[in-house]
Amino acid sequence: MNLGVFRGSGQAEQVTQYETWLGRPVTHVLDFVGAQPFDSLTPWKTLDGPGWTFDQWKSSPWQLVLSVAALPNKKFTLAAGARGDYDAHWRKFATAAVAHGGADTILRPMWENRVKNFPWYAGGQEQTYAACFRRFVDVARSVQGQRFRFDWCPLQGGGINTEASYPGDQHVDIIGLDLYDGGGRTNLTGAKRWEWKHTQPYGLDWHKTFASKHGKPRSFPEWGVTDSGHGGVGDDPYYVEQMWRWCQAADVEYANYFEVNARDGAHRLMPGTWTNFPKSAAKLRALALA
Repeated sequence: MNLGVFRGSGQAEQVTQYETWLGRPVTHVLDFVGAQPFDSLTPWKTLDGPGWTFDQWKSSPWQLVLSVAALPNKKFTLAAGARGDYDAHWRKFATAAVAHGGADTILRPMWENRVKNFPWYAGGQEQTYAACFRRFVDVARSVQGQRFRFDWCPLQGGGINTEASYPGDQHVDIIGLDLYDGGGRTNLTGAKRWEWKHTQPYGLDWHKTFASKHGKPRSFPEWGVTDSGHGGVGDDPYYVEQMWRWCQAADVEYANYFEVNARDGAHRLMPGTWTNFPKSAAKLRALALA
C-alpha cells in the first residue's frame, strides 16, 4: 500500500516525525496552495508565485500531491475560468512549478467540488466545473518541461451530480475520493457503518466502479477518523482497518492519512495536543508494521 500523509503545508520535518511514529516510510505527501481571503489585495499571490511550496518538497523522497485552489476565492468564477480569463495566472503557476522542481507533481485542482463554501462549488453548474477543470489542465500541460498528472477528487456523499462534473478521460489521470469516517449516520457503527460507506451516494462502491469504467487508477488524497461533532463516531479502529484493506487493491495508487486537527474536525492520531483516538492510532501502527 502506498501510504501518504498530510502533516501541514511545507512541513517536511513533520512528515519525518510521522514516519518515525508510524514505524515505516510513507510514499506520498499532500499539500495545498492558492486559497486567499475574499478581501485579499493580492488574491493570485500564491498561485502566481508558488515557489516556496515546491521548494519545501523538491529534495524530499516523497511524491507530492498538491491541492490547487485554481480559483483563489469567491470573487472568481468557474464560468470565467472556463472561458480563459485566468489562463495567465494558471500558466504562471505551472511555469513556477517546473522551475522549482515540481514538474512531476500530482496536481489536484478544485477538489471536493460539492463543498458549498469552496469557490468551485459545482452544484447546479457541473458542466461548467468540468470545463474549467479542463481549461486548467490544458494550460498547465502547455508549459514546457511539465510532467504533471491530474487527480480529479470528489468528496464522498451526495448534494450534486458528481458524475456530470467529470472533466473527461483526456484530462484526468487519477480518480480520487476524499472519504472520512464522518458525513453523518452516527447511529451506525462497525460493519454497518462500513457498509454505508460503500453504498452511500458517491461512496466506495461508486468510486471503484466509476474508476474501472474509465480505466483510471484510484486514490484517496484524504482519509481519516473524525470526531462525533463532525459526523464521525470518534475513535474507530474498525474503519481504519477496513480502509487499510480496501486501499491495498492494485488499482489504488495512494492513500493519504489527514494527520492534522483542522477547523472542521479532529483527525490526528499521533500523540500531542487534541489527540482523541488512541485505538485508531494503535490499529494504524499495527497495520503499518505487519
